[in-house]
Amino acid sequence: MRKVLCLLLSLCLLAVLAVSVSADVIWEPYGDSFYDDHREEMQYDNRFYKATSALDQYKEPNGKVLAEAVIAADELFNVQYVYEDENGVLWGNCYLPGVSDSAWINLVGCVRPYDRTDFTNDYSDSFAPVEVQPDISFYADEVPMYDYPGAANSLYNMIVEAEAEYLPEYAHTYTDANGNIWGEIMYFRGMKGWVLLDGDIATVQAPDKERDFPVENTKSQPLATDGNATEADEANTDAVSAGDTAEPIPKQNFTVPVLLVVAVVAVTLAVLFIFFRKKKVK
Repeated sequence: MRKVLCLLLSLCLLAVLAVSVSADVIWEPYGDSFYDDHREEMQYDNRFYKATSALDQYKEPNGKVLAEAVIAADELFNVQYVYEDENGVLWGNCYLPGVSDSAWINLVGCVRPYDRTDFTNDYSDSFAPVEVQPDISFYADEVPMYDYPGAANSLYNMIVEAEAEYLPEYAHTYTDANGNIWGEIMYFRGMKGWVLLDGDIATVQAPDKERDFPVENTKSQPLATDGNATEADEANTDAVSAGDTAEPIPKQNFTVPVLLVVAVVAVTLAVLFIFFRKKKVK
């Protein structure tokens, strides 16, 4: 009986963990009526932008200003969702700590810095399989993790304890122009990015295709239609638009894991009741 009880409790724990994993989904702005009304038109982004001037916070795209200059010039801010209005203006929905749980920012005029997704799009043809995963000795000191090979600054300093139950795993490697070998971690303790596995950090350079992407009104500069695109037209193709790299919001289904937990908990409670009732009778 005790073995059965332990098994049921273990299943209950696994079910709860399953819900925790399923619940680790993308953030959505709670109580934002505009987002709720236009959810199908939103594009999931989750990328950083840099302000070129002070930016105000709006209640909704083309709505009233709720707070002035909430983002300073040259400040980086993360945008979770992008919405393009009928005039071709891109609006970013983001969480601003201490300001708002759901802030709408006019992104036109901002810059989206080169990032990990851009690097993958540009250099994935050069990725190679990982021959040997680093062992624990590689993590004797803190290991810097970068958004992409050659990024100016690291994102985190990764710490892996000597007694860690599992180590970071690298999905693939990339060898830069100076022979430095990098590995990409898709997920480790909430972190993801690139690590220099072998080489000299002093010889690392920015990738050849690194550039920033200006955010422009998508309807203000139409491309030439006569077959003779100008330099301005070609440059405009590097501007950010709502559909460039954003993806539709993934469907989220919590029904199955929630029902699983309810069922397992109910069975566990029933077994516990019977077990202790019999014990009391004895």
